[in-house]
This record gives sequence, structure tokens and C-alpha cells, in this order.
Amino acid sequence: MWRIHSEPAHPNLPVMPRIPRPVFFLSFSIGLLFLFSCKKEDSSPTIISGKVTDMKSNWPVYKAEIYCFGYAGSTDQQEEHKNFSTFTNSKGEYFLIIPSEFRFSFQSVDKSGYLTKLFPLKSGNIQQKGDTTIVDVQLIPKDGYLRLEIKNAKSPDDSIYVQVASPTTIAEGFYVTKTASNPTVLLPDSTFSELLNFPSEETVTIYWDVKPFVYPNAAYKDSVYLPAKDTVDFMIDY
Repeated sequence: MWRIHSEPAHPNLPVMPRIPRPVFFLSFSIGLLFLFSCKKEDSSPTIISGKVTDMKSNWPVYKAEIYCFGYAGSTDQQEEHKNFSTFTNSKGEYFLIIPSEFRFSFQSVDKSGYLTKLFPLKSGNIQQKGDTTIVDVQLIPKDGYLRLEIKNAKSPDDSIYVQVASPTTIAEGFYVTKTASNPTVLLPDSTFSELLNFPSEETVTIYWDVKPFVYPNAAYKDSVYLPAKDTVDFMIDY
């Protein structure tokens, strides 16, 4: 039979006091919890969620696309960029997880039939790692229609430049809407037609000229009021 002696290996060395088993396990557990909590804090993802609704009806907007821009590195020197996106569910809700190595900024919310919601890029819009952010967005419906018709009434100029603006589009940072063909090239006695979609119940201003211009310094302009869910015709004869 083997016997375990508790005497020191050398008679001049002191005997180390034995740590009681409960105290040892308690200290060991606290150390592990500290290590895991530090690791969790370092790798915590950024969570962003919210709800997208129609500004006029307050109904949820289904399948609106949420765009975010991720930054890895410092604010002054981004080492890596990456886009993140997701869609809203039938309740208009969305949930997006950004990996821990990225900070992010909101870019836009986009849905057909609505004015795209833009978020200007600025330092205050950049969220830090591990943040939990709730961003609710109201989209403005484009429920007014402008049927724009352009006719070349035997003008010697075969090109015309057209820009259209409304107070809401300007307020949201879009400024002007150009026609699909800008400039529009027309032979004498020919006509071009296009249906433009704007938020209703406001005045839309049309600018045009036969040479390039900087909005709003066009030679010619006119305005028309767009009622809700109706189509207004406007013709340019030149």
C-alpha cells in the first residue's frame, strides 16, 4: 500500500496551507465567468431593428429593403467596407445583425411605389460596435401621377432638357427628377410621353430649356398641382 506524506520535500521549506475545496471551486468559477464575459463583450454584434410604415395610412410596408453600410477600422481610416441589407416582414418589421468587427451607418430604405428614404452620411449616424439600435421609418407614398408630353412644334432645336421637382422630393434630398431621356431628342412634329410618379397633394414644378441648364435656372418653367391618386397631363410645346 502506498502512503502519501504531507511533509515538505525539504525540511527547511514551509508547508503551504491547503485551500478549502469550496473556496477553490468558487474562485475558479468566478475566473471562468470573467473570461467568458470579456469574450462576449468583445464579440457582441450590432443589432438594428424597427418598423417601416406608410406615412399617410400608417399601415406596415411589406418587403421594404433596408440598406446599411459597414465600416471596419477607425472612423478616419476605414479598413474594410461592406453592405448589409434585409427586408421587412408582413408586419413591416425588420431585424438586422451586423458582425462585431463592423460599425455601421444607415443608408436607405427602399420600396416600389414610395419615395426612397435617404440617411445622410455623417459621424452622428455611425453606430458603434455592440450597440442595439431601434430605427422606425415612415415612407412617403408616391400616389400622384404626372403625364408629361413633349412636342417639337417644328422647332429648329431637336433637343430639349427637362427637370421636374416637388417640395417633398427636395426635402428628402432628391432635388429633381429627370425624364428617362435627358435631353429628349425629337424630330419636327414628333412627340414624347412619359408618366412620372410623385407624392400627391402638392405642386410639382417643371423646368425646361433647349440647352443644358442648372436647376432652377431654366429659361422656362411652369407648375401643376397633383391630386391624390389621379393623373395630371402637362404638355411642353417648343
